Amino acid sequence: MAFLPLEPEIRDARILTFGYNANFRPGSGKNIMSILDFAKDLLFDMKYAIDGDSASDQNPKIGDRPIVFVVHSMGGLIVKEAYIQGQNDPAYVDMMKAVSSIVFLSTPHRGTSLAETLNRILHVSIVGNPMQFIAELAAGSQSLEKLNEQFRHIAPKLQIVSFYETRPTAIAKAQVMVLEKDSSILGYPGEISRPLDADHHGVCKFDGPNDPKYIAVRNVLKSLVGKSEQSAIRDEVEHDNPVDHIDFEVLLSVHETPENDFNFFHDRWLPGTCEWLLSRTEFSEWMEDHLYPKPRVLWIHGSPASGKSILSSFVVDQLGQRNLPCHFFFIRFLDQRKRSTSMVLRALASQLADSIPAYARNLHRLEADVADLQNADHKRVWRLLFKQALFQLTLSSRVFLIIDGVDEADSPASIIRLLAELSRTSIPLRILFTSRKTHEISSAVARLEKQLRVDKIHIEGNQDDFKSYVSQEMTLAGDGIYLEDLSSKLLDRAKGNFLWLNLAVQEINSCYTIQGIEDAMERLPSGMEAIYGRMCLSVQSQVLEKDRQLGQDILGLITCAQRPMTLEELSDALSDTGILDIHRIIGDLCGGFVTVDYENRVTMVHETACEYLIGGDGDRPAVVDEVATNYQLLQRCIACLTNPMLRGQIHRKQESAFVGYASEAWFIHFAQSASIYKLIPPFCPRTSSIYQNSGDKEGSELRVSATAGRTWTTVSLDSPSIKG
Repeated sequence: MAFLPLEPEIRDARILTFGYNANFRPGSGKNIMSILDFAKDLLFDMKYAIDGDSASDQNPKIGDRPIVFVVHSMGGLIVKEAYIQGQNDPAYVDMMKAVSSIVFLSTPHRGTSLAETLNRILHVSIVGNPMQFIAELAAGSQSLEKLNEQFRHIAPKLQIVSFYETRPTAIAKAQVMVLEKDSSILGYPGEISRPLDADHHGVCKFDGPNDPKYIAVRNVLKSLVGKSEQSAIRDEVEHDNPVDHIDFEVLLSVHETPENDFNFFHDRWLPGTCEWLLSRTEFSEWMEDHLYPKPRVLWIHGSPASGKSILSSFVVDQLGQRNLPCHFFFIRFLDQRKRSTSMVLRALASQLADSIPAYARNLHRLEADVADLQNADHKRVWRLLFKQALFQLTLSSRVFLIIDGVDEADSPASIIRLLAELSRTSIPLRILFTSRKTHEISSAVARLEKQLRVDKIHIEGNQDDFKSYVSQEMTLAGDGIYLEDLSSKLLDRAKGNFLWLNLAVQEINSCYTIQGIEDAMERLPSGMEAIYGRMCLSVQSQVLEKDRQLGQDILGLITCAQRPMTLEELSDALSDTGILDIHRIIGDLCGGFVTVDYENRVTMVHETACEYLIGGDGDRPAVVDEVATNYQLLQRCIACLTNPMLRGQIHRKQESAFVGYASEAWFIHFAQSASIYKLIPPFCPRTSSIYQNSGDKEGSELRVSATAGRTWTTVSLDSPSIKG
C-alpha cells in the first residue's frame, strides 16, 4: 500500500482495502462454510461503507469506475463467492458489472484433494491445532468445488491473472508446499499465470518497490488499469447505441460453453510444450500480420493422437494473453451435439456477439429470425449469422476463429466449403482449424485455396514437446544416463503418437526395478492398435465374470452415449448393479480406456479408442456391440423416466442425476436400437413417409403369429434380420 500510490500509471486509481476475520480458532464458531457470510459482508461494505479517509465521510460509490480485485489465498474464494452472489442480487448487480479483472495470489481454485489443501492453509493461518476442523473441511471442500464450478460459467468476461507460490512454507518443524501450482491456476482461456519466488505468506508481502515479486504484480496492475480505462472510454462511445442485455448462448441454443472443452485439453498441456509453433513463419504471419486486409486460413493437420487439440488450446491461450479477440470451438466426436456444422457456427456467433458490440446489435435486430436456429439447416444458420449479421460490418481489427477437430464433424467438407465464402467480406478474419489429413478435407482445402490465402502446418508429434513431457511426467529416480537412454527409446517407439507415449510413461512409472522397466518395455506393443488390444485384454482378464461384465458395460455406455456423462449420471445409470465407488471401478475395470476430467465428465482417453471399440473387422470382433448397447441404454433411460417415484423425487429435488440425460437422449437410443426400431415401419400408415421409406422391406421379413386367450390375444413378432 505504501508503494502503489506512487506509481505514475496507478496513482489516479482509488486503492481500497477490505478485511475479514481469518482467525479460525477452535470454539470461535467460524468454519470454512462461512465463506458465503464473508462474501455477503464484502458486498455490503462495497456498496454502503463510508470512506473513513474522506474528509466528508462520503460513500465511495464503488462501481462507478472499473474494479480490479487483488486477492490472496482464502480471500480469493470470498471474492469469487461475492461475484457470483452479486450477479443474482438486484442490489449489487450493477456494481458487479464494473468488475473488470481479478488478480489471484495463491488461491485454492481446484484440485482432487481440496480438503487437504484447505487444511494446510488453516495450519498456516491460525494459532493452535486445527485438527478438529478436518471433518468440516471434508464437507466444506464439496461446497468449494461447487463454488469453483459456478464461477467458471460467469468468469469468461473477466481478465484473470493467477500468481502461484514456488517455495514451501514452514509449518511446525516441517517445510510444506501449501498450494501446488495446479490448484492455483483456473485454466481459463486467456488467463495469465505466473510464478512468484515466495512461500504462501510471502506472495502478498513485499520488501520494497525494487522487490521482484512487487514488480511482477505491479506490472500486471498497470496493464489492467490501462485496459480498464480504455474499456470505460469504449462504453461511453457506445452509450448512445446500447444493446439490451441478451444471453446469446440461450438465444442461439448453445447448450454448453466451449470453455469446458478448452479446459479439458488445456489441463493436459505442460509448460514449455507447443512453443515451437510460435517460431513457425506460417503461424507468426497468421497471428501477427496487421497489414493483410483480407481473411486468411491456417490448416494444422496431423495423425490421430499427435496432440492437435492440446495445440489448439495453446493457441487459444496465447491469443487471450495477447488480448486478441479469440473465438473457438472444439468438435468432439464423442458428443453428438458438438459434431454438427450448425452448432459450430452458433457457438462461434455467440462468442462474437460478446466481443463485438456492432455484431451484437445486428443479432439483436435479427432476434426474431435467429431464435429458432437450433434445428435449422447449417446453410440458413450461416446466411443469417455470418453473411447478413457479420460480413456487412466494417471492422479493421483482426478477428480470430479457432475450430479444432474438423475431421470429427458430421460433414467436414461442408465446414470448409463455407470458409470459401469469406472471400466476400473485407473483415480481416483469421481462421485456424485442425484435423487429420483425409482425402475429403484435402480436396476441400484444395478448392478453398483458389478463393483465400491458406497456409498449412503438418505436425507429427514435436520431439521437443515429447522430451519435455517425458522429463516432467516420468517420476523414476536413478542414474541420469540410464534415464536419458530410456527416454530416447520411448521417443523412438512413440513415432509421433502422444497418446502412446502417455500410456507408456504410465506403465514405466509403475515399475520398481530396472528389470521391471526392461520387462515393461518388452511388453509395450508398438502402435495404438496393439496398445488398445492390450487394454482390451486387461478388461477381459478380470477374475470375476461380474467384474468383467461391469467393465465392458461401462465401456459400452461411454462409447454409445450421445454426450459425455458426468460421474454422477454414470453412477445413477448403473444403480441397479449395486456399485460402490465409480472412481475405483473406472480405474480398475476399464483397462485405461476411460478418463475423468476436472468437470467430472467421463469420456474416452481419445476418440480413436472409441473407433477401435466399435470398429471390428474380419480379424477381430467389435468390443462394443452398438445395437445391443443402444438397446441397453434405451432400457436404462425408460426405467429412469417411468420410475413411479420420479414425480415426488423431482418435487423434493432429489431426482436421479441420470434423469436429464435420459429425457434428452432416450429417443436417439430408441432409433439406434434396431431390434425395436425395425418393427415400427410395417405398422405405420401406408401413406406415411416412414412406411414408404422402409415399411415394405421390413414388412416382407416380418412374421406375425397370434394365440387367443380368454381375455387377451398374444401376438408374436419375428424377423430374421433382427437380433435381440
